[in-house]
Amino acid sequence: MLLKIKGKYHGYVLEGIPASRDEKTVVFLKMANPIINLKNRRSAVFTFDNNSELAEMSDEVCRLHMNMDCIVVDEKIYSFNYKFEDLFNVEKTMQKIKHKALEEIVTIDAFENREEFEQMARAYKSPRTFITLKRERVERIKNKTNRKKVANMLKIDISDEGKFFLKMMKKFHC
Repeated sequence: MLLKIKGKYHGYVLEGIPASRDEKTVVFLKMANPIINLKNRRSAVFTFDNNSELAEMSDEVCRLHMNMDCIVVDEKIYSFNYKFEDLFNVEKTMQKIKHKALEEIVTIDAFENREEFEQMARAYKSPRTFITLKRERVERIKNKTNRKKVANMLKIDISDEGKFFLKMMKKFHC
């Protein structure tokens, strides 16, 4: 029996079932449509017809890619790119982490121009930056002495009161 699969898919999953109970299940995830229409290709693909003669193949076929976006082994996901973010809707979670991190940083009162810093930080597009925010970095800017070291390292101006002073760059429109 030939299974006909038609349509557009956003990805596929291949699961490797272990030969014994001691081995781990491996799952491969790919975020790409595996169904391709050979008629729309620039080059022709041929097959043999019922009379063993060469005939152009114009069906939709399933093409599995030789690379994967994610692999799941032993209930842990290993990602090779950011495509898994769409699959698991990670964007909302990253936005929440960004918002929480900014709230914590702003409450430290380490900025001379806090409103400008907050506006600039909220406008920053990549929430991934805030996922890597470590507790020790936040603690470092709480202490004025350490804050001066951080300012020196990052080449940020610091006020006489020991607060960061960020120079805001104005956008020019031509």
